Amino acid sequence: MSFENPTRLRLGMRANLGGRNYQVVGRTVMGEEEDGETYYWNEFNLKDESGLEATLVYEETESGAKWRLFTLVEPENPITAAEAAAKQVGDWLNLTGTSLMVTFRGSSQIYQIEGQAAEGEQPGEVAKYFNAEAGSAMLVVSWTGDEVEVYNGLNLTPGMIATAFNLTLEPGRAAKIFSALNDSPAPQYNTGLKFMFQIGFLVVLFLVVLLVFGRGCSTNYEASPVIKIPPGGPPLAAGETGTLFEKHYRVATHAVMEIAEVGACWEEHEYELADDYGFKSLLVCGRLGSQEWIHYEPFFSLAAPTAKQAGATQAGGTVNLDGEAFRVSELFLTTVESADGEASDGLKKGAVTYGYGGAGQNSRLLARWNNAGIQFFRGQVIPVQKGTNAFVAAK
Repeated sequence: MSFENPTRLRLGMRANLGGRNYQVVGRTVMGEEEDGETYYWNEFNLKDESGLEATLVYEETESGAKWRLFTLVEPENPITAAEAAAKQVGDWLNLTGTSLMVTFRGSSQIYQIEGQAAEGEQPGEVAKYFNAEAGSAMLVVSWTGDEVEVYNGLNLTPGMIATAFNLTLEPGRAAKIFSALNDSPAPQYNTGLKFMFQIGFLVVLFLVVLLVFGRGCSTNYEASPVIKIPPGGPPLAAGETGTLFEKHYRVATHAVMEIAEVGACWEEHEYELADDYGFKSLLVCGRLGSQEWIHYEPFFSLAAPTAKQAGATQAGGTVNLDGEAFRVSELFLTTVESADGEASDGLKKGAVTYGYGGAGQNSRLLARWNNAGIQFFRGQVIPVQKGTNAFVAAK
């Protein structure tokens, strides 16, 4: 087994993850035995400007490369080492206000450390742990002796990593630009004629999308002009705080978005909300004068469509994600017209994304993508009055 770094991340590199600016200060090679063989993965030790640490995990699986970001949390309902050791796969627990099921138990060992290790880590150290999950929520509980640590986990796509670290696509991967930007298994691509055919297909696909969407707000063609519907006054402002679904949020960014569909064009307010751990969600307000808001949280699914597949989605079609079927009701082009606050790359002025929206039995679906990657959000509808009452001016 070679302990060489299998990724393009290097010590000293910087990135913005979960709204925080981190620097890679160390790399640890971890491993555990499975069926008599040792399985290895890499953990990158990240530090922000204040010294707060996070762990970025990279592992190679049968379905491709996986990335996960872990941050240490103080559970509302602490667990002892003895209680953790008694948990079995299938057991449920509630440490941070959300009920999660134990999905895996294991024992990890540190094999090599490059640079600065996370606090308390040293070569040869062995720790026991289990994963607990429900939907997109994930916790890892790790313990050595009587010391227990709880980490909040977040799945990330390779495209998100490339964007966060400002990495370009590797040479020869142009044909994979869509499939490699998420966690779906990437198909095998060939060079030569097949490669050129696939590139040609992508170009034609984008030209079709541009032709359809590009007319959303245009008046330079013979059809009746489309009138852009303004969003009205912003209901919230950057810096306000509030509580939704028993979770505390701060309005990090306020953006005015132009949404263009075939034969329709309007503006709406969107807010990027940051919770107490720095993770972001999206609050959409004023869609075509609706008296409802939608609160979206990032949704990561191994069965999610690639950007290429999303681009071929049609209104009326169905998207299945982790057992829930969403009926696609709208296709649109989104342009950020203005943004104030701590705007992430996706909400910076002028940013353009393709997207579709849909509804499932229990939630709403929002998909957005461009050449930097694809993101999925699962949302809950909020009455306007409940939304406005949830936020108060920050003091």
